Amino acid sequence: MRVIIDGNNKVVSKNGIYTFTNIKLIAMPDFTSYLRYVSDSIDYNKVRLVTNDSNIDEFMVEKIYFRQCILGESIVNNMCVGCNKGYYSYNSSQIGGCNKCF
Repeated sequence: MRVIIDGNNKVVSKNGIYTFTNIKLIAMPDFTSYLRYVSDSIDYNKVRLVTNDSNIDEFMVEKIYFRQCILGESIVNNMCVGCNKGYYSYNSSQIGGCNKCF
């Protein structure tokens, strides 16, 4: 399983702060992954001094939990997609689309 990063994932720092906007992380519902921060401009020795931690890998990694689909959604292309008007889904793990109302 993989995670897709959609949007601008490369930015320039302003006053040493990196701000990412309009990023979408896409993965199969109820999936757990890790996001690792990597930059040529990060001085990892300074990060070690500030964090008092020699294991920089733990500091530069964020664990991400992707939610389960909710009622009224089904799994389409590995994403939770809301049902259109006139369709329903009572099964939050339903794959392939919603059911047509009677």
